[in-house]
Amino acid sequence: MPCLSLGLRLGAARRVIAAAAPPYVPPVEEPDPPPSGDPTPPEDTPTDPDTGNPEPGIDPDFVEATRIEVTDAKQTVIRTAADPGTWGNAYVAAELVGYDYWEILVQNSTPKNATLAVGVTNGDLPLNGIPGDTAGALAYWSSGVVRNDGSETSGFATFGRGDRIGIARDHDTGRIWFAKNGTWLGSTPVVGGSGQQGTLTGDGPYYPFIALYSASTVATFKFIASKFAYSVPTGFYPIGKTPVTDPYFANVVLLLGFEGSDGATTTTDQSPSAHSPITFNGNAQIDTAQAAVGSTSSCLFDGSGDYLSIPNSSDWRLSAANSDQFTIEFWMRPHDDGSTIERVMGQVNTHWVWYIDQNLLKPAFHWTSDGSNFQDLGAGASPAISIDAWSFIAISKNASGKLRLWRNGALADSSTPANSAMFNSTVDPLEIGRAFGSAIYNGWLDEIRITKGVCRYDTDGSITVPTAAFPRS
Repeated sequence: MPCLSLGLRLGAARRVIAAAAPPYVPPVEEPDPPPSGDPTPPEDTPTDPDTGNPEPGIDPDFVEATRIEVTDAKQTVIRTAADPGTWGNAYVAAELVGYDYWEILVQNSTPKNATLAVGVTNGDLPLNGIPGDTAGALAYWSSGVVRNDGSETSGFATFGRGDRIGIARDHDTGRIWFAKNGTWLGSTPVVGGSGQQGTLTGDGPYYPFIALYSASTVATFKFIASKFAYSVPTGFYPIGKTPVTDPYFANVVLLLGFEGSDGATTTTDQSPSAHSPITFNGNAQIDTAQAAVGSTSSCLFDGSGDYLSIPNSSDWRLSAANSDQFTIEFWMRPHDDGSTIERVMGQVNTHWVWYIDQNLLKPAFHWTSDGSNFQDLGAGASPAISIDAWSFIAISKNASGKLRLWRNGALADSSTPANSAMFNSTVDPLEIGRAFGSAIYNGWLDEIRITKGVCRYDTDGSITVPTAAFPRS
């Protein structure tokens, strides 16, 4: 699920130049550098009754503290100083990673003609900077302008004392919509749709922010449904509550999470293919003492006769042609260095198709097009992984026939062979924990996902290591 986290990106402060027309007041100071560090959501914010987790809140370390006071369990901000030409800004410790919606209530105690702004930033906005003056901030001003990177669009509804502003953001497209008292400034937000007031697609992550200019201005964030005054647009959710789904779930042909009681010898393929039976051999078993991210257990192999077997399927022929795409992902925790080669999984027995092994803590991928001559990816390449530590392994092939292998997000090897099609075995099972009927793996495996027809990672750079279990839908 999306989580509350905050890691703000340093960016050089930009020189603020006074605008000629109201509501801008010529600034009398250079903006400070953008905030830095790794703040976290305050511990004393209210509890979300739906999840039992703290609501989002403003981190006091990311507030222009000489001008802004934070109250009401870190959800209300008050402009306390009347400094001509200066802004006071505050960030919310809630990373926007879904289809997010929230509201801001401008309190009745706010001066009638107060100047303030609300919006989204990636952290490049200085805490005393003009909102919307940087490329990574989009701000809706109370004067009825929307501002980004020093440019503005006017003609929108003004807002002030007693008004409530709604904000919706589509994480996939970066589009942002604003509403005043339930009326959207453009079109009603639609996931993937248009009619937005701005788009932020540059370096993230992104967070809600508020900027107060006029003295005694008071505003309160509303983050959960029970505190909203207006309906959440269809397809959007309170911050942190967007359901996590896999857009390629229909292409997933194997998904093993190994959830279960300690010592159990059964598991379920949670992919749409629902392969069965999955036979535990030797002492292979569910182990609750070890688990990868987002999991409570894993599968333990003791290196002596332990493996799983899943009957033959066309799903295991990952690539029938050079243009066929696939992705293999899994977590492994080896219990020795594999100085004697250990085979982790594969379809090689009567016929040879493909397999994954680890030798000297360097997992590699091997496949054959003719059933006898293997090609290798990652064998001997750095970086190595560690003994008794969880490592994320990913292998992908794109539509151009290029194969890549990553270890803990770092690219270890890539290859574009003349022939990346795989031999078709109609009899061999998929085995996990061994291959060729021997070289048994010693360690733990978790969150195994095989996707056919999709190259999830098509880059020669690093990839993001998952921080949660794979989606189950």
